[in-house]
Parts: sequence; C-alpha cells; structure tokens
Amino acid sequence: MKVTVYQTLTDRGNPDQIEAEGPFICNRKSAWLGQGYYFWEYSINNAHWWGKEGLRTSYIICQATYVRDEKCLDLVDNPEHLSLLQEVVKMMKEKGLYETEKTTVARIIEYLRRIGKFPFEATRVPGAGSRKRESDHENIILFKSRHPAYLDLCPPYQICFYSKKALQLSGYKIVYPEAYIAGYGA
Repeated sequence: MKVTVYQTLTDRGNPDQIEAEGPFICNRKSAWLGQGYYFWEYSINNAHWWGKEGLRTSYIICQATYVRDEKCLDLVDNPEHLSLLQEVVKMMKEKGLYETEKTTVARIIEYLRRIGKFPFEATRVPGAGSRKRESDHENIILFKSRHPAYLDLCPPYQICFYSKKALQLSGYKIVYPEAYIAGYGA
C-alpha cells in the first residue's frame, strides 16, 4: 500500500538544499525509535503540530510517499508485530535486560538489531499521549464524559525509516510554507 508521509524541519532558509538532499536524519539520543528519518503519516496536521509545539520555531514540511509492506515493523495495526515485541520484552525480562523505567522502544529495537533479529527497514508507531490535551491540534472526542477513554480523529502515527530509500521512500518535496513550493509566484 502506498502511503503519504510528512517530515517537519526547522526553517533555515535553505529550501533548494532541503529538496536536493532530503530527507534528513534524526540522530538525537532521545529519538523514539532510534536513529532514522522520522515522518508523520497521513495527516499534514500532525506535521504542523510538531512544527508549532515541538520545534517552536518557523518550520518547513516536506511530503513523500512510501510503500508499506512486510519490511515495516508495524506497531499500529499489525497484531503479529505487536506479539513479536511482547515476546522480545518477555525474553529481555527473563535475561535481566529489561528495566521498566529505562527500557524504551528504541532500546528494544537496538537489542533486536544486536542479536540479528531485525529484518525491518522502518518502524511505524502510534504516538499515543504525545500531544497535550490542551493543544490546538488535539482532535479527540470522549467516549463518555469525565472518562479518560477517547477517539482521536487525527492519530499521531509516526514512522522512522532507517535509510533514505527504505520502503521505496520517494517524491520528497516541500509542501509548506507556500513561499518555498516550486513555481510559487511564477
């Protein structure tokens, strides 16, 4: 299945370089899924949310597409992949490698790589709880008043590609702001 994704970047006034060299890698130690190329799936609204509330500066949004297939560790809606992660967590606990407050998804992925059990080119996750309830970009409807359960109309699905060409990632181009879109004002 072909899927549209959006990468949010700090605006450094270099749109030509962005389109020529993008996408851009995130190699922060705090990256949720390890070092890779991070994108928001489906909705450009999540990319705007990250620009406004995550980066808190002027930003650029680039769009691309990829082909979701079995090479994507899909932790959004693939029960087999979710079970795989549950099994790995169980195995890590048995070996004393799992610490509840310190073991992150990125750490589990790194462990799988280290033991040669990570055949994936990307990881797709739901960013549940990543947006504050008071965010202007929150799109939730409660199931029942005064109950924490809700429906998110624009769930923050994020995907991390581990190489620029993973899952046939292609078509990288700027889609925001208008001033940087090719042919604008021509």
